[in-house]
Amino acid sequence: MPSLPVIGGNGVATERLREGLAFEWRAERHTEAILHGAAGARVSPELASRLFELSAAARARRARLERRLRALGDGPRLAAVPPILERTDEAIEVALASTRASADRYAALAELARRLADPETAFACELNRIGAEESALVLEGLLALEVDRRARSQP
Repeated sequence: MPSLPVIGGNGVATERLREGLAFEWRAERHTEAILHGAAGARVSPELASRLFELSAAARARRARLERRLRALGDGPRLAAVPPILERTDEAIEVALASTRASADRYAALAELARRLADPETAFACELNRIGAEESALVLEGLLALEVDRRARSQP
């Protein structure tokens, strides 16, 4: 995501930062729900454990965002929770795409926060970017294993 110019002073840029954080809060909530739902499906105990861990990581990133939103005088804006996906590989794929996109957006939000002289928000976004990148790596591996398992189970 390209760096956003500061237009019209800090008020507009600060509002962009708040909107970006709120958007990411909803994205993490979405990812958390998808992973938690997939972990509750009929999967191996090992896969369920990894999915629950990744869901908890999304929840931790969301909590970090909520703290920053409150410090900026805002709060999370609720959105509908997505339906549980029937196929585990589809759920992992959706979570992977969302997590990768979030990592990119966190980098842009961190840069905007630095330009606004908000090191706490920049640090939170960098931590979330790193966490999202790490989660994406794990999700890539889980997706490959799940696609392979599904291919072997079909006649």
